Amino acid sequence: MNFLTRVLRVGTFAIIASLLSPLGAGIVFAAGTNIVPNPTLDVPSSDPTLPANWHQGGWGTNQATFTYPATGPDGSSAAAISIASYTNGDAKWYFDPVAVTAGDSYTFSDSYKSDVPTVVTVEYGMSNGSLQFADVATLPSTGGSSWTQSTSTFTVPSGATTLTVFHLLNRAGSLTIDNVSLDHVTTPPPPPPPPPQDPKNIIPNAALSVAAVGDPTSPLSWHKGGWGTNQTTFTYPVAGFNSTSTGIQIQIASYTNGDAKWYFDPVAVSSTANYQYTDYYKSDVPTVVTAQYSMSDGTFTYADIAFPGVAADWTPVTAVFNVPAGATGVTVFHLINQVGTLTTSAFSLKLVPSQALSQGMVTLSFDDGYQSVYDNAKPILDAAGYKATMFIITGPDGLNNQPDYMTTAEVLNLNNSGYEIGSHTQTHPHLPTLTAAQLVSEIQGSKSDLLNIGIKATTFAYPYGEYDSQVVQAVKDAGYVGARSVNEGFNDKSADPFLLMDQHVESTVTPAQIETWIDQALANKQWLILEMHDQNATGDQYSNSPATLQAVVDYLKQRNVKVVTVAQGLQIIKQ
Repeated sequence: MNFLTRVLRVGTFAIIASLLSPLGAGIVFAAGTNIVPNPTLDVPSSDPTLPANWHQGGWGTNQATFTYPATGPDGSSAAAISIASYTNGDAKWYFDPVAVTAGDSYTFSDSYKSDVPTVVTVEYGMSNGSLQFADVATLPSTGGSSWTQSTSTFTVPSGATTLTVFHLLNRAGSLTIDNVSLDHVTTPPPPPPPPPQDPKNIIPNAALSVAAVGDPTSPLSWHKGGWGTNQTTFTYPVAGFNSTSTGIQIQIASYTNGDAKWYFDPVAVSSTANYQYTDYYKSDVPTVVTAQYSMSDGTFTYADIAFPGVAADWTPVTAVFNVPAGATGVTVFHLINQVGTLTTSAFSLKLVPSQALSQGMVTLSFDDGYQSVYDNAKPILDAAGYKATMFIITGPDGLNNQPDYMTTAEVLNLNNSGYEIGSHTQTHPHLPTLTAAQLVSEIQGSKSDLLNIGIKATTFAYPYGEYDSQVVQAVKDAGYVGARSVNEGFNDKSADPFLLMDQHVESTVTPAQIETWIDQALANKQWLILEMHDQNATGDQYSNSPATLQAVVDYLKQRNVKVVTVAQGLQIIKQ
């Protein structure tokens, strides 16, 4: 094949341009988008052992032989290297650097044969005069005699103005190259911008549609987090809830303790205001939604606000929470704390407009039906003329006269004395882990148990505070008018009747802290529900002393606070 025929083979409109290079050789370009000079290696330079616009190079300690012309795949000219002995370094043929555009992509290809693996490395000429190098491919041996095609695509880094490519040999062996191409990849038009975010949604990058600068494995303004001993994989992006959203995923393969979560940059919030958090999720294990509050003194406080159950398909989880006094910012963790997979998408956090009551009010509620409540709390409440709500377990530990729990007669006496008796399931299970039939048994069954002894329960409390959309729906289907969670906060007319918030009175909570909650409810005209359990002086976490209850009752009297049951409070907020 003569020289003219070879050039015409490269492209129908091949152009040969001969210019004076720094080495005194003519620069030969191929047609089309290939910007490699003399890509077929058919044009020799003034030195017949070198192709025009090409050079021999290498470094290190090795015995390298460069051969030109060698025989190409179609019998035309090629360039060969062999290394007979090797200690370190490499040997390569390379073309004159060509001008490129930073940020754009280019595809390098060549025909080659080798009897050992080889490497493709890009040398970038930077605007400051320095050089940068990047390995873009490691190519397998072709057996030494057969030819194959290599292709590598890469993106030019910021600051680069020129490049050349080394298809190099870095071990004893042989390599022959021919038909070299470097094509400027046409940059596709940018994707359409995502729909504008709801201005009321204060989560940054809530649709996860924008990746972090310099880290495509994380969404912008979001972070990976966790603690403890577990083997965790974070994945972004994954398919989201709908066509306008992207998802994030966490997988825990082995677990000892701790948790793992994605979370957004903390956002400013108003102290004591209510916010509604929502996301869509899929999970093969129960998960937890936790609010992390940034306090004005630089510390953090935490509150679990939802306990989503297993969800094989996209399922919404919604939680309304009240920002504690002194908090200035919040982020939310939808976390996983066991072996399993959690995928989340379509996040929202919005301020719930305040709908104040005509006056603040307080509810005293007691969970489980402990005997100590009847023996120690009832006399204090009766003396003050206050009626409380008792959420009773109706199964073996409830209405069957077990030790440490009220008897059926005592529960009936409370009901007949004006106390509200609400349901707390039959056996106090983790409701999100149950089947639909089991939910009916626990939720409807406990209502029927109370009705069988003459008590009509209209309100419900979630055991452990755990719920998901299926659990809430089961409570509604059972005919209750409302339910109390353990989400910390205060209620007003905007409250979800089936996710009423409360404040936990545990052994470490002082009367002074409870008085602060009461003052806040009065000042903001909100409904405060106090959640209590055992009434004794044992110091157990889920207990408080009768002295604490007496101090609370005395303060309610002193402030002339309206005290209501849960059922009464629900009637008021619905007015």
